[in-house]
Amino acid sequence: MKWFGVTIVEPEEQSAPTPVGAACGFCLEPIETGNRGVIIPHIDTDGESEKPYHFECHMRMVVGSLAHQQRRCSCYGGTEHDPPGMTLRQAARAAFEYWIDHQ
Repeated sequence: MKWFGVTIVEPEEQSAPTPVGAACGFCLEPIETGNRGVIIPHIDTDGESEKPYHFECHMRMVVGSLAHQQRRCSCYGGTEHDPPGMTLRQAARAAFEYWIDHQ
């Protein structure tokens, strides 16, 4: 895994240039100048590649959706997923912010 943008690791540790214009592997929105995130190796039927993720999108994949963290998803007998009306990126930010606030 490589970090881009403002990171929590030292610059020489696994850092990469920001892949401006590339689609995020989670929300599919383009990575923009000033974004931070990770580049993760990915293997599928087309072979090996690297996919960038906004930091919040990566964290959403780690900590789960807002509904999951609040135990309202199907894992806990509920029916909710990401908040209605939000883009995937907005939902990822909401999940990450909730996670930060509840640590």
